[in-house]
Amino acid sequence: MLAAIGLSAALALGVAPGIAFSDDVDTLFEQGTTALKKGDAKTAYEKLSAAWQSRQSVDIAANLAIAEKRLGKNREAAEHLAYAIAYFPPSGEPSARKEMETMLAELKKGLCELRIKTEEGATVHIDDKPVGLAPINLPVYLEPGKHNFAAEKGSSKGSVTLHFQAGDSNNVVITMTITQSSAAPSATASAPPTATGTATNGPPPDEPPPKWPGFVIGGLGFVGVAIGGGLMGASAAASTEAEDMAAGLSRCPTESPTGACGELADKVDSENTLHNAGLGTVVAGSVLLATGVALIIWSYSADDAPADEQPAATGRFIPLADPTFMGLSYEATF
Repeated sequence: MLAAIGLSAALALGVAPGIAFSDDVDTLFEQGTTALKKGDAKTAYEKLSAAWQSRQSVDIAANLAIAEKRLGKNREAAEHLAYAIAYFPPSGEPSARKEMETMLAELKKGLCELRIKTEEGATVHIDDKPVGLAPINLPVYLEPGKHNFAAEKGSSKGSVTLHFQAGDSNNVVITMTITQSSAAPSATASAPPTATGTATNGPPPDEPPPKWPGFVIGGLGFVGVAIGGGLMGASAAASTEAEDMAAGLSRCPTESPTGACGELADKVDSENTLHNAGLGTVVAGSVLLATGVALIIWSYSADDAPADEQPAATGRFIPLADPTFMGLSYEATF
């Protein structure tokens, strides 16, 4: 048996002379190996596990693996054997190493041997149980089936779930990615400020239309009508003068008139110019005046109407013409 070929002696496995266990660890180790020789695997497991928690060494790992194998803890036994073999000292007994390798090979037939690969310094978990910090130098042994592997380092995380069969030997690569997570508010965080004032539902009501555009446009229109009326009045006076002048003349040439005929021609031209200018100014002024009046009526009617019932102003221009007059009429609804 492995326990009977010197694993209980520190020097037999090549632990450097001068590096001694503490009294507690040394006592636990001695009690564990004694129980193991007597066939009391349960007591040996308890004592050697306690020693292993305080100090990881080749001889503790090897003897603990024997106790675990007898208790059916094959996964734990394989991991402790892998540790003992990996760090077996050159001065140790070759036969002891050979026996551990044989025992590990037998255990691996019913387990999965996995090597974890991920970002250095990441904390590794297998099935939500911590394994250690990467790099994980030694193989990890698991029971056959589905297992989850996770790694975390700062804001980088990664996980993968794989299924293995007995006897598998694989590398498990955990790819890390940076995750953005919102920090949860702490219990001591201050409460959000309380809003004050009157709550309103929906968007704020529309502002009533301003009144000044209607007055400005209407005022310009009124001035335009007045000017146009003055021009047309001047045109009428010129027409009267032309008629009086024409009454005193019997006949005038149509081309290059001179004298009294020339004055009559100038008067007729002045009449036509004043008439056309006045008519155009009156039409433009009427349009502006009607638009201003429409805007004024609309702005005042909107003051008293609810926001969703405010009247919509519409309008159109209607041309007017007869043999003696031309103009526009503006029709509006409110």
